[in-house]
Amino acid sequence: MTFIKRIFPVWISVQFLLFSCSNTSNEKIVKNDTVFQKIEPDFLIKSYPVSTGWGYSIYVQNRILIKQDNIPAVGGMKEFKTSIDALNTASLAVKKIQHNLFPPTISIHELDSLKVLY
Repeated sequence: MTFIKRIFPVWISVQFLLFSCSNTSNEKIVKNDTVFQKIEPDFLIKSYPVSTGWGYSIYVQNRILIKQDNIPAVGGMKEFKTSIDALNTASLAVKKIQHNLFPPTISIHELDSLKVLY
């Protein structure tokens, strides 16, 4: 019985650590053609298909803050070529918002550093 009393707290601690490590804050969820990604603390980004490419939305506390159907900083109405490009750009915009930069202006240089194709 004493063995169980000594092991049980260790077992609970290991289970807690395993659960907390497996539940990542940037988990991606795919539903149909739409990709969702939760970003700490209250942000959710979503990439979705548009006519010939991809766009993104940023939600704060389940309310839409930004809906971007075109690549920012690029002339014309060019859409993101991949869902990943849209999500990476949305993640950068969230980082800027978290640093009190609003609107989160994205430059061509930043798109190039993210390797966004346009």
